[in-house]
Amino acid sequence: METYYVTYNKTGFIDNWTTEKIDGFLPIQSEPALFTVLNCVRVVDGIAVMDQSQLEREKEAYWQTPPSDLEVVQQENAHLLLYSAELEAVIQQSQREDAELLFVLAEKGVL
Repeated sequence: METYYVTYNKTGFIDNWTTEKIDGFLPIQSEPALFTVLNCVRVVDGIAVMDQSQLEREKEAYWQTPPSDLEVVQQENAHLLLYSAELEAVIQQSQREDAELLFVLAEKGVL
């Protein structure tokens, strides 16, 4: 267990963590793994405790939140990169086929 300093939100969950003693922050004991976890950790008898039901609610809220504009653009960019790679593969295949055809035509004396 380590000593950390925290503040709570209205519902009693930790909403700020620090390792430094700051006015308005309360000292607690916590496992290092919980350090920086927000809105899912309560303090019980001076010890940080993960609230599993709140964690599940936070996860559910996260997945139900529509993507931000940045996330939408990143997803579109990923799709465009994939599409570009697929087109490049088609172009390369077409170029190989064209080269093979030209080679055959040249061998036959057509060109």
